[in-house]
Amino acid sequence: MSKKKATPPKIAKPSRVVTCVYGVLLIALAGIPVCVTELFDKGEDKWFLIRCIGPILAIVLGLHASGKPLKSRSLDPLALCAVAWVGVQVLSLLDAHNTGLGLTVITRQIGLLGFFFTARYFALDANTNRFMPILYILVVIGFATSVYGTFQHFGHDFIDWQINSEVPIDRGVSFMGHATFAAAALIMVLPIALALALSTKSKNIKVLLVGASVLMLYHLSFSGARVATVALFLSIGTALAVAQRVWVRATTEDSPMDPAAFRRKVAGAFLVCLVLGGAFAYRAWQLKGSDLLGLSEGGMAQRLYAWETANRMFLANPFNGVGVGHYEMISPDYWGVIESSRFVQFGRMLYQPHNDYLEAAAEMGLPGITCLLALVSFALIQSIALVSRHRVLAVGLFTAVLASSLDAFFIFSWQIPSTALIFWVILGIISGLYNRPDEESADV
Repeated sequence: MSKKKATPPKIAKPSRVVTCVYGVLLIALAGIPVCVTELFDKGEDKWFLIRCIGPILAIVLGLHASGKPLKSRSLDPLALCAVAWVGVQVLSLLDAHNTGLGLTVITRQIGLLGFFFTARYFALDANTNRFMPILYILVVIGFATSVYGTFQHFGHDFIDWQINSEVPIDRGVSFMGHATFAAAALIMVLPIALALALSTKSKNIKVLLVGASVLMLYHLSFSGARVATVALFLSIGTALAVAQRVWVRATTEDSPMDPAAFRRKVAGAFLVCLVLGGAFAYRAWQLKGSDLLGLSEGGMAQRLYAWETANRMFLANPFNGVGVGHYEMISPDYWGVIESSRFVQFGRMLYQPHNDYLEAAAEMGLPGITCLLALVSFALIQSIALVSRHRVLAVGLFTAVLASSLDAFFIFSWQIPSTALIFWVILGIISGLYNRPDEESADV
């Protein structure tokens, strides 16, 4: 008797609603970060698009999926922290001076949360791997940023930017309004581009991804973003060490691996990272003309005084903070002598403490800083958990989140529309991949 061949299960085609949402998501991701504003370092047009598009996409998908059986586990810790982050912001407004300021920040976060859950939705589907084009779109954003930044570096600018002596255009301001924020975007996109280049089987795509990565590294080299540069290479080194341990433990009979040979490869990659990181860091410090810790320049001193102010705000309001979005308004009440004198003499102040963690503590108290640290921690933990299934790609996601979280100690990139959008989309993909049913998981 002849045996009948088993027919593979049919994969249901996505509905028109899902396809439409997916197309809008890709277009929005590609367009919003490069949507240029004439207002230097403001970007309210980008926030307007994020506020409008993100919630609409999430609501449409939610209505489409309502009444249908769930194919995944319940919300993972990362998704719960993402929702809780909005809740903490709302609670911080109970005793706030100006509710309007807080609502401005909260509506931004709701927009980002919409993109988070939309990206998460498509990362959940193991049958189509529709999260991969999302990652390629992020690489395109980084590449476009570096192309424009490189043109600026060589004196060719196409946009009438407001002149700012502290941030010369030739440092590659690009579409981000500031060279530091351009670098903050690059350090998230670069690891993903390298991970895709190492994991793809197509030689042509591999060449394009490597070329894009080289251009982004070149852009980073003249941006003068010292912390972002150190954060990138430190994160790559950390990711290599973590991946080595997880990868060797995940070795099975079906996928044999020589641990010694693998460790040698990791050690070689770590050495290359160390040499390149040292060269790039030296270049960044040279462009700034500062000492090792930057203590001789005004920028670092301003940060230290702003951190002291944020700390005083937190200690005075430890349980609920002063209200999300209120740092600029309330911080003068907590200034020290030096900050007060600087404002009187020069009329200048820092509108943010240049530290997302301290700002969360000052504005939202213990619930805020706890939720933010939990969000970052679960993103790192869940991306590490993906290494056994998604290999190089998971390492790239881990590196992107770690680099951005380290950079956030010295800058407020999570409050800038382009970089915040990239960060939350990456978090959504991590959450979706982690929450896939085990039986549908597939190596990428």
